[in-house]
Amino acid sequence: MQTIEIEREIEFEKMVLLCIYWTARKTTTVEGCGPLYIKKISTPNSTHTQSPNSMLKITPSIINDIQENMGNYKHFNIEMGLGKEELTANFYNKKFSINASKNRELEFEIKDELIKQFEKEYPILCPHFLKKIYIPWKNLIKQKREKDRELNSLKHFIQFFFRLWFG
Repeated sequence: MQTIEIEREIEFEKMVLLCIYWTARKTTTVEGCGPLYIKKISTPNSTHTQSPNSMLKITPSIINDIQENMGNYKHFNIEMGLGKEELTANFYNKKFSINASKNRELEFEIKDELIKQFEKEYPILCPHFLKKIYIPWKNLIKQKREKDRELNSLKHFIQFFFRLWFG
């Protein structure tokens, strides 16, 4: 089991989704392309499981349940599978631990990638992945587009100013 401490101030939802995304992405490099199944999300108050014919998706009610437990310094676990690999992700306060059933090196790869991502100003989170596991994915994409537009506007203003000033 590998553990990292997330020191960066980041929205709770994004932190959880980044950890799940990079766990899945690194696992696909080892196991090959296949669907990620979130089998179970456990908190001290409740357990959310997938229904027989569909995948468990992270809904706002599940996020609220998780966030409530994290606010009380409790923990929650996510059990997932991709290919033949079974993964268990544990969150406690601002610590994330990952346990892989088959490949222990995968745990190190996930840990290293998450450390890199949390150091970035804008960590990478694929919108197509969000559609598969997370219900309100549109809000995150909309926020990113608005931020990109603001940066582009500022960039164009600076370019215009320099052309005007320096000819």
